[in-house]
Amino acid sequence: MRQLWRRDGSRLSTSSQFTNDIAITTVELYDSFERRIRELFPALGGELAMALTKLASPLVLPKGHIVEEPGTTPARLYFLAEGAAEQYWDEGDRVRASYLWTAGDIVGRLNALLSNRPDQQGIRIVRSAQLLSFSYTSLQQLAEHHPSYPSLALAVLQHYATAVGDLGYVLAQRKPADRFRALRDLHPLWVSDFSQTRLASLLNMRRETLSRLRAAHQV
Repeated sequence: MRQLWRRDGSRLSTSSQFTNDIAITTVELYDSFERRIRELFPALGGELAMALTKLASPLVLPKGHIVEEPGTTPARLYFLAEGAAEQYWDEGDRVRASYLWTAGDIVGRLNALLSNRPDQQGIRIVRSAQLLSFSYTSLQQLAEHHPSYPSLALAVLQHYATAVGDLGYVLAQRKPADRFRALRDLHPLWVSDFSQTRLASLLNMRRETLSRLRAAHQV
């Protein structure tokens, strides 16, 4: 079984059932986070990325793990280095996806986090994942000592709003084929990597329709 380590030298406890699915070490996880922060927010510089890294807790989670339950008030943000996760809500007879995250994404229910209110949507892992976890309390404390933090908070919100806006454009298309093409153009990895069930749920179409569209576009 692969052994994973925190930056302070302590071993990260993991399960042999899924640890071998993780392709990167914890050191690489921290490094990928620092690179991604610099890519997303170049104006903030590397100093803030390093400060954020010191607040992070590494996580290795299996497929199906519930990161945050629907109806709870979120208290953390996550950086997804490997794997995939979804935002979802439970309609009783079925569970529907409302957003998908892949490697390199910042994961969280941001609106509920900032308003400190419960959110009816939850987050769960859909492919074995390696993440960094940040408590909102620690981020608030960082803001008191780091002048660039408010800029980071604004940049994260803008990045999230753009992504949600893009998805809103996709879902506004009336025809299933138009929704599929719009999603393929904006998020090709979603179309190639996620299951029929999750994509059909996200795009509000039947699985059979999505299967035909994937076949027609050779995806």
